[in-house]
Amino acid sequence: MELSEEDRIEILIMIGFGDRKISYQAACNFFNQHHPETESPVTRSTAYKTYVRWFERRTVKSSENRGRPKSVTTFDKSLAVIQNIIEEPHSSTNRLSLNHDISASSVRKILKKENATPYKLQLHQELDVEDRLCGIQR
Repeated sequence: MELSEEDRIEILIMIGFGDRKISYQAACNFFNQHHPETESPVTRSTAYKTYVRWFERRTVKSSENRGRPKSVTTFDKSLAVIQNIIEEPHSSTNRLSLNHDISASSVRKILKKENATPYKLQLHQELDVEDRLCGIQR
């Protein structure tokens, strides 16, 4: 359950400051008694994290950049890789990764997303009319 900003401020006020500070568990119990309509009760860790968040960042709002960090394949790097492929179509993914300071797997992902092939298609075997007839007769 995500607490509202008002609820987090109320928890801070319940915890108190200085010599009038109560324990996090006591603040949680007090909050849960006065707000029985909440879906899940507030835990001690929620109160502690709210208190720490206030003293570290002077806000009770959740951090906007939660989760996995953005990948290195930004628009600028993707554009640089694609431009390099257009200029030098025979360059390998390993060479591109060294030139642009990203991993070879990221280069392959960029090329796949742009529907570019990192190799030149070559015809090694050619089917003749006789080969087709042999295949049908079997």
